[in-house]
Amino acid sequence: RFGHFLLGTIYVIAGLFSLINLAAATATLFIIIGILVGFTWITEGFVSFSYVPYSPSKPWTILSGVLSVVAGFMLLLTPLWGAIALWTLLGIVILVL
Repeated sequence: RFGHFLLGTIYVIAGLFSLINLAAATATLFIIIGILVGFTWITEGFVSFSYVPYSPSKPWTILSGVLSVVAGFMLLLTPLWGAIALWTLLGIVILVL
């Protein structure tokens, strides 16, 4: 019960912080999204490496894995700029489609 109370209190404080300081909340959200996507890309790269023996096109699978790992580490090093780049790419994709 105490854990639920503590978590609820943290949620209320985070919500108030988000309402009071919208710019800092937005930057924090971008950083969190950048870090999560970075970890996801690194994991995807290592999964690609483990799939190489079963892949019909081994060079493309290796290239995909290397690009995923490198992009993931770059996103972890600069999550704010990476998140801005992700949103820009998403906007371009939406416009093109």
